[in-house]
Amino acid sequence: TNMIRDIYSLGGVLSRKYALVRVSYNIFMVGLSISVLLFVVVFALAAYTQGFSVTG
Repeated sequence: TNMIRDIYSLGGVLSRKYALVRVSYNIFMVGLSISVLLFVVVFALAAYTQGFSVTG
């Protein structure tokens, strides 16, 4: 029964680990999305204030 308890507790540890990995991945993806969006906004504003288009 000791091995059964060990395996059960490992399941709990892995559950917590993957929950934390999921949270950190979501935070990373939100930060990456915000940084890409802000890069596009800054690039568009810089192109607009200098008087030439983004495409050309």
